[in-house]
Amino acid sequence: MPFRKKRQDIQEDERFVIEYDLGEGLKRVRTTVHARTDKVLKILAPLRNGIPLPLPKGLKMRASVVRDDALYLFDSLIIDREAGNVPVLVIPVPDELERVQRRQSYRLSTEIPVELIVPAGDTATARQRHSIDLSGTGLRIAGEPLPLGMIVHLKMHLPNRNTPIFAVAEVVRVESSEVGEFSRCLALKFVDISAEDREQIVQHVLSGSRQRGGNRG
Repeated sequence: MPFRKKRQDIQEDERFVIEYDLGEGLKRVRTTVHARTDKVLKILAPLRNGIPLPLPKGLKMRASVVRDDALYLFDSLIIDREAGNVPVLVIPVPDELERVQRRQSYRLSTEIPVELIVPAGDTATARQRHSIDLSGTGLRIAGEPLPLGMIVHLKMHLPNRNTPIFAVAEVVRVESSEVGEFSRCLALKFVDISAEDREQIVQHVLSGSRQRGGNRG
């Protein structure tokens, strides 16, 4: 049984991500709790080019709250909209939150473009590869074997994100692979990545896991 948190845990100024679908595929946007009462949360209306997104009353959504220990999920819907100097969406205070333990360990089978930059003496070579799977702690890519412990630089492109994610990773395993043209794959562990970029990866992995079924480990 998932661990549940009490409703009082959602506080003003808490940031989270909402997911919704208006018939054009699943969308994911960030928001913040602007105000709360015992019964409702007033969250900042997400903006596009400075204009509030036209999210209608009655729209169902799933929210995810990122904290130090885990990711917390709850289902909700928009019960009202308020305009003014600070446009907000009104949603019910959740009765309970679902705690997803060890959120960074969730791994998603996904193919994203990865530029692998490998040191070569005083220079470096860039190799265009694709991931096999991805988590908040690292990824696997198909490619030529590299020495264990080698430090490489990565440039990754997540769907629906305009800017790339940069990270430094260590080769921790070399495994056999039947993916594409390569007979080996590299297991890479992040050793240097910004907190914001790691959270972007975690959100992508958990969103994909809920849709397709991801693995922990």
